[in-house]
Amino acid sequence: MPLCHAEGLMVIPDQVLEGGLLTGKHQRAGHIPVGSRLAERPQWVAQFDDGLAERLAGLEAEARGLSRTLLGHALLSLLELPPVVSLIVGVKRQEQLAEIIAVLRGVLPVKLETNYVGH
Repeated sequence: MPLCHAEGLMVIPDQVLEGGLLTGKHQRAGHIPVGSRLAERPQWVAQFDDGLAERLAGLEAEARGLSRTLLGHALLSLLELPPVVSLIVGVKRQEQLAEIIAVLRGVLPVKLETNYVGH
């Protein structure tokens, strides 16, 4: 990121929620929520073991220290980096998009629409 910033390159990260790991849904190893990306496509994310659960707990503590949810911390930490101009997030449900919009409302200099088109 520092090189991108120094060279004036913009960055648009994708998979910023690491297949759902950074949403706060995954609390402990061995408990994988039904319907989550981790349950559907375990090959997309890191092996969810006690070590990863411990690292996630550390990130959640860091987020709480900043008065953020884990989801908010994952999104806002990236957007605070100078070369990051946007994020690519993948959602499966309308509620997930609403959560992301709630995190970003008031932080971004654009109006976020909250009218959804179902499919």
